[in-house]
Amino acid sequence: MRIIHKIHIEHFQRLSELFFLFFFISVPFQIRTIFFQPDVFASGNFSPYETLFLSLSDIFLLIAAVFFGISLIFNRNKKWHFGSKKILIIALVFFIMIELQGLFESEQKHTLQALLRMLEYLIMYFMIVNEVLTMERIKKYWIITFSMQAFIAVLQSIFQHSVNLSPLGEPSIGANISGVAKIGLEQIKFIRSYGTLPHPNILGGLLVLSLFFTAFFWKNEKMRRNIIIIQSLGLLTTFSRSAMVGYLGSIMFLWIALKPQLAVKKKLMELLKFGSIAVIIFILMQTKAFYALKERALPQLNDKALTERSEYLKISARMIEKFPLFGIGIGNFTTRMQDFTKKKLAPWEHQPVHNVFALVASETGLIGFAFFLFAMMLIFQKIYRENKKFSNRDSKENVYLLYLCVFAVIIIMFFDHYWITLYQGQIALVIIIAFVSTSTEKKEKMQIRKLQNFR
Repeated sequence: MRIIHKIHIEHFQRLSELFFLFFFISVPFQIRTIFFQPDVFASGNFSPYETLFLSLSDIFLLIAAVFFGISLIFNRNKKWHFGSKKILIIALVFFIMIELQGLFESEQKHTLQALLRMLEYLIMYFMIVNEVLTMERIKKYWIITFSMQAFIAVLQSIFQHSVNLSPLGEPSIGANISGVAKIGLEQIKFIRSYGTLPHPNILGGLLVLSLFFTAFFWKNEKMRRNIIIIQSLGLLTTFSRSAMVGYLGSIMFLWIALKPQLAVKKKLMELLKFGSIAVIIFILMQTKAFYALKERALPQLNDKALTERSEYLKISARMIEKFPLFGIGIGNFTTRMQDFTKKKLAPWEHQPVHNVFALVASETGLIGFAFFLFAMMLIFQKIYRENKKFSNRDSKENVYLLYLCVFAVIIIMFFDHYWITLYQGQIALVIIIAFVSTSTEKKEKMQIRKLQNFR
C-alpha cells in the first residue's frame, strides 16, 4: 500500500510539474479568449486594461494547481513553504485593502477582476516557493521561451510585418496598419517588434530579465554568448527606451554601487560585449532603422510619446489631489481619466499613466502607495541580508542576479506601467517577488553538506 501511495504522489507531482512548465512556456503567447469585455468604442477600439481574458496559460496553471493540491493531500507530511512571511503578509494586506475599497465602488467588475487575478498569482507564488519547478528550471525555460520571442522579433523587424504566427497570439502588425507601434525617419516608418506579446515595451522588459538569467545561469559558454546576441538583437528591434535604460542602468548601478566580485563583473562585461556585437549586427541588418534608433534615443521636447506621458502624469496628479487617501479605485484610471482633463481623449489615448508609482498612488491612494513602498523596502532588505549572510559563490551570484532584476524592474517602473497592468508583466513581477522571497539558505546548506560528504 505504501508503494502504491508513493506512486500516486509522484504521479501527481510530475503532472503538476508538467502543466506548470506548460504555463511558463505559454505566458508570452496570447492564446486567449475574452471572458469579460467593457463597452467597445464605435471605431472598434477597446481597452485591454479593462478587459478580462481567459488564456491558455490560465488553464495550464489551474490544472497544475489541481494536481499540486492532490499531491499535497496524498503527502500530508510534506512541509509547506511560504517564502518571506513579511513580504507575503504585506502583499496580502495590500490586496485585501484593495478588495475592501472595491466593495464601496458602484462598478464591481474591476474588484472581481482584481480578486481573480490576485488568487491566480497567489497560487503561482506558492507553487514557485514550494518548488513545483525549481528556480533553475524556471530560468531555463524562461530563457528558451524568450530566445524564441527574440527570434520572432528579429524576423518581424526584417520583414516589417507579422510573420504568420497569429495562432500563437502574434498581433497583426505592419508599417501601414494604424495603432501599431512605429518609429519614423523622414518619410520612412519602421515597426517596433512585438514578438507575440501585446506591445514592444513589454517584450523589451521581459527580454531584459531573460538576458540577466542567461548571463548568470546558462553554463555552456558558446551557447550563452549566442543567446545573449539573439536576445540583445530582439531587444534592439523593440526600440524600447524604458527597457534599454533599465538594462544599462541596473548594470551600471550594480557595478558602481555594490562593487561585486570579479566573477560577477565578468558576467556583466559579457552582457555588454556581446550586446555591442548585437548592435553591430543590427546596423548591418537595418542601417536606416539604426538611425531611427539613434533619433529615438535622443528624443526632442515635442516628441509625441513624451507629450502624452506628460499629460498622463498631470491627470494622475489631479486624481491624487482629489482622492488622496484611497484613490479612485483599482483599475479605474483609464475609465475615469477623461474626468480629469479638458482635452478630448481619443480611444487609444485611454491608457494608464506610464509610471507605476503614480498609477498606484492614483488608484489606491497614499495609504496603498505607502504599503507598496513598504513592500519594495522589504524586498531590498531581504536581498541585502542574503548578500551579507551567504559566502558561497553560487548563492552570492544568485543574490546579485536578484539585485539586477529588481533594479531593472524599478527603473522601468518610472517609465512604464505594464508590470502591474498587463498579464505578462504581472506574471514576471510575481516570479521576481517569489525568487526574492524564497530563501537560498536551504540551497546553501545542501551545498555545504555535499562538500562535507566529498571530503
